[in-house]
Amino acid sequence: MVTNYGYRAGMTQVSLQLNLSVKKLPRIDLNRIDRWLEVWFGTQVPPLETVMNGRISLALSLTPFPGLLTRVLAIYGLLCRASDMPCVESGRVLRLESRADQWHFALLVPVVNGLPSAVFAELVQHALNLAITFMRTAPSFDQAQRCYEQIDQQILRLYRQTLPDGRANCFVAELAHKLKVPFEHLGMGLMQLGHGARAQTTLGSACREDSVQGARICADKYWCAMVLAQAG
Repeated sequence: MVTNYGYRAGMTQVSLQLNLSVKKLPRIDLNRIDRWLEVWFGTQVPPLETVMNGRISLALSLTPFPGLLTRVLAIYGLLCRASDMPCVESGRVLRLESRADQWHFALLVPVVNGLPSAVFAELVQHALNLAITFMRTAPSFDQAQRCYEQIDQQILRLYRQTLPDGRANCFVAELAHKLKVPFEHLGMGLMQLGHGARAQTTLGSACREDSVQGARICADKYWCAMVLAQAG
């Protein structure tokens, strides 16, 4: 079900390939999923051409299932970031096949080091289940509130706070992604930006060029204010 880690398909973040299958759905309503994501989650679905990386037959490309997978990847990203995991890439669809009454597909999803691959496989499954739920449920305030509570209790509380400095690293990852800088979570809250001799390691908002004395002063706002006041 799960295969190798690595940088693939032009992604700037370490990724994991997942080989999955799902029973064919009688009807796929992408417009309803989009209303959920845009109105109640404030996110846009990535264009289909940006996530389709593998070869898919013309017949399959004309079905709505590739569009469903792009929504699954968008929801996966939302769940990761809401869990304070620095995953900002859109992910990729590597393969899609139709066999009997099932769809077989391979997804390339962004991951962070330091967590088991099973965590990300579970988040993809949650994302698929949510996409199907959105497709079958008309969006409304009451339904959205119920959905938020279920996501928080059944998903986010299980994964949140699993990484030190997770929230700070999310901001670092978003900025690196905008600047097209490869990045990787090294574990224990450490992030590496870039590769080779020019790579930079950060811990939260701190980097190697920060002075030890300056970091300790800034860690306490009262002490920092006192030192600044004394300096005039």
